[in-house]
Amino acid sequence: LKPRILTEGLSNTMWAFAKLTTGAQPIFSVGALQCLTAVDQLCAQDLSNILWSFASVLTPPPSIDAYLNAAHKLLPQFALQGITNLAWAMATLSVADDDLLRDMSRRIRENTGQFHLQEISNLIWALAKLSLHAASHTEDLERVRAVRALAYVSELRIYEFTSQGLSSIAWSVAVLGEQQGQLFESVMAASRDKVCDMSMLCLSNLAWALGTVAVYDGPLLSNIAHITTQRIADFEPLALSKLTWALAALDVFEP
Repeated sequence: LKPRILTEGLSNTMWAFAKLTTGAQPIFSVGALQCLTAVDQLCAQDLSNILWSFASVLTPPPSIDAYLNAAHKLLPQFALQGITNLAWAMATLSVADDDLLRDMSRRIRENTGQFHLQEISNLIWALAKLSLHAASHTEDLERVRAVRALAYVSELRIYEFTSQGLSSIAWSVAVLGEQQGQLFESVMAASRDKVCDMSMLCLSNLAWALGTVAVYDGPLLSNIAHITTQRIADFEPLALSKLTWALAALDVFEP
């Protein structure tokens, strides 16, 4: 019982430090070393929390392979939220293990209907981003099946997604290089009434997806162009660059 209490406390501490915005980095670094020494004693939830914590502060843990190996061994014990956190953390840190990605994709496909909406959009985004970093750079059939299953569920519930979820799905479909049936068209339709609520980053990703897939949606692009001119000072340079590229690529001009 004692080792479990210690590892649970360690994972909760790392989670808490990751939630803090200032002053926690030195203590977080010490905690990272403690996590590594206890990695073989961590349960599935501990691993999920700790990897989420590292990803939240954009800091890959030392010896990341040790965490991925431990997660792979315990994958059947991961709850669905843990699977989502694991996928999101791997994608955010741009680390991929082909065997883990394959088996994780299988778990996702088998349980697609049980994920919450935010988990679905996070998973599509994660699988799309991980496809760019897979070690073998080969098409993983299980990942493809998982994406298709998530796309199917997403299309059925497309108007329930938040503006951030819609932006994430649009970006993911563009990265994957396929429209997943009518999903991309559905995302565009659902985004028309929510584009005003999008953050500058989400707006940029949505526009980039349109430009990449070369889909011209007049009403949506007109709204994006209008918001851009009104709030141009709020954009980060990279987001503004992606957005203006998309508008130029699609020959969108705001009068």
